[in-house]
Amino acid sequence: MENLSCLYHITYNPPGDSNCQFSALAHAFQTIGILRSGKSLWQEIVRYLGENPNNQDGFPFELFADMPWSQYLASMAQNGTYGDKITLQAVSNLFNMEIVIILTLGQKHENCYISIFHSFCLADIRTLCGRSRNPLRLFNGTES
Repeated sequence: MENLSCLYHITYNPPGDSNCQFSALAHAFQTIGILRSGKSLWQEIVRYLGENPNNQDGFPFELFADMPWSQYLASMAQNGTYGDKITLQAVSNLFNMEIVIILTLGQKHENCYISIFHSFCLADIRTLCGRSRNPLRLFNGTES
């Protein structure tokens, strides 16, 4: 855990209302000047997915959902539906940024999983609005 601590400077415990992914992303976005509430970010992501049913490689997102696309969108539009890899990819695409999620399991943080979501845009993903950008890093782990 100590070797990862240099990457994370902000501790945020989102509300336990099943909207934690959107709340955590909105909180992290504030640190880089993107101002959204968790609710407005969630609505923006659902709208984006409705307008963009394919991933950056042209494959339907439905292939990655556990249900028909219309049902997935209806489910995501309901308050309290957990975000997933599809919503993280949508955030990456929508804001043209790389997102790194680090998840640990267990109190000793023995298992670390890293998911990287790249934007589909041809522009340099480390540059947004004329400013240099590092990947947005979020850590989800158990407390010691």
